[in-house]
Amino acid sequence: MMSQDKKSEEEEFLNIFLSSPEGKLWKEKYKIREGYQKNESPDFLFRSKDNKTIGLEITQYIEETKNGKVLQKLRRIGNKACCYAKEEYKLNISILIDKFESRLWSLYWKDYIDLHCHPGFCFLFKENDIKPKIEELIDNNIDKIIKWPSLVQETIQIQGEYIKIILSGFPNLNGKYDCFVNNESFPVKDPFKNLQEKIDKKNRKYKSYLKNCHECFLLIFLPDIGKGNYCSFSDDVKQYSFSSEFKETFLCREKNVVKLK
Repeated sequence: MMSQDKKSEEEEFLNIFLSSPEGKLWKEKYKIREGYQKNESPDFLFRSKDNKTIGLEITQYIEETKNGKVLQKLRRIGNKACCYAKEEYKLNISILIDKFESRLWSLYWKDYIDLHCHPGFCFLFKENDIKPKIEELIDNNIDKIIKWPSLVQETIQIQGEYIKIILSGFPNLNGKYDCFVNNESFPVKDPFKNLQEKIDKKNRKYKSYLKNCHECFLLIFLPDIGKGNYCSFSDDVKQYSFSSEFKETFLCREKNVVKLK
């Protein structure tokens, strides 16, 4: 059974698609009626004006990188700390995790080169090394977080790395009380083959989707770097020939939707 959080996220992606120019053209082209039904295989079902059941499967594409994995793990740890504040103190907080970059002040040229070749967090920290220290910061500063300006900043040291932790009583830029990790990395440009592998995984399930609909479409959503997705696609993605079993396949980043060939 799919979690409620994941289904809500998929519904958010769906609404972005439907409100985009490409999504509006899709509804018009296939005579899609208003409204939809939540499902699991595929994720959403629509009815067309000629009484066909139209399926839409939604998936995310996240390019796997070392820095991305570190960011995702730190984000999970930070979100658990946000839950700790909510459970212990009935308080909504947001957390920013950033790196205190000591290599910037190094006297050694090799450190400067290493900084530019390997920016950001590259080391997978253990949850037990970080989470208790963040919770301790919350415990020791709960009065400061409650009072204006509701901001506390501390630096902690974990295995030789200096990590800046900012606790706030305000939501993050996404409007949510959660954890944001600032982690630099070089993006992977146009990972077409990796994207095809993601499509292939869905291709293998295509026949099972058709058990619940007459036609099925695929929407691939690209999370931003805030979720550790260090990749970018140029306009060449519009010309690249992907192999998809689906009636049509769409790629979506933020509010920009592209129909793949």
